[in-house]
Amino acid sequence: GDPITISETPGVGTKANGPGRIIGYALTGFDPSSQEDTGTIEIFVKTETYIPSVQDASGVTTVMLQTTQIIGDLTVEGIITTTTLIVTGDAEFQGNVTVAGLTTLANVVIEGQAQLQELTLSGQLATEGELPILTVGSALENVLGVNITNDGTDTAGTVIIEIGDSATQEIGQIVIIEFSESYSTPPKIVISGNNGKSAKLGAYVDRTADGFSIMADDPLEENTTYSFDYIIIEASNPVDEPIEE
Repeated sequence: GDPITISETPGVGTKANGPGRIIGYALTGFDPSSQEDTGTIEIFVKTETYIPSVQDASGVTTVMLQTTQIIGDLTVEGIITTTTLIVTGDAEFQGNVTVAGLTTLANVVIEGQAQLQELTLSGQLATEGELPILTVGSALENVLGVNITNDGTDTAGTVIIEIGDSATQEIGQIVIIEFSESYSTPPKIVISGNNGKSAKLGAYVDRTADGFSIMADDPLEENTTYSFDYIIIEASNPVDEPIEE
């Protein structure tokens, strides 16, 4: 059943070891004593483009194919170069994956880190994660009836501050948000008020890699609800490697 293609010797065929045009498939066996031996076999004539399938191959160091269809397991310890790769089952990459061209994916689940040069979204962007820890800031520690809630993640969310009958003249830190997982560097944080009182408060943030505080230079009013949305993005610049003289 081996695919047969033409060889460099006129009138002599050979087993096809890669993708390409073939003249048919062997119907009988041939066991040469050397690579130079020739003989006669029966073949099923069928000229077509042959695409090899890889099944349960391990210990492969380098694979260079135009079109590859993997049906079983393939372990490549070196380099694999292919124009078209069709995987009918699951694909697991334990190292780095570099894509130079366009990649179209229906569903993507990334459990670790992902580094992208450009990202274009044609739909919505949704984030999931654990809820950050929320505590009352120093400006509201002595105020009775204060209730604070947070609905969101380390990336985006809403902080609601409800002030009861007791007012305060303290200013500064009104609420502290501690990330469920610290960033590598202090991230960029944008907050916006969701009602008139919140917008007029002139709130701003004091940030670290572990979390941020919502600050205010004016005291909060009694019997008032303040609400702030936040969006967080970490930005880092690549460090240039030193040049050796």
